[in-house]
Amino acid sequence: LSPPPASSWTVSSQVRSAHDKYETLLVKYLRQQRGQHVDADMKTIYACMETLPKISNIFANLRS
Repeated sequence: LSPPPASSWTVSSQVRSAHDKYETLLVKYLRQQRGQHVDADMKTIYACMETLPKISNIFANLRS
């Protein structure tokens, strides 16, 4: 379960490792709370994370 944007990132091995650990922890938590089928939840989370920079840019432009 890797988000499409992350698969194309050029990052250091430490950043990739941290990302993988975070993802593993998140999947474990979701499975405890919601059951084995967490693919839809993960897709929703990644979609939200992809939207955050766009929202940030909107607010940054409002301050200007």
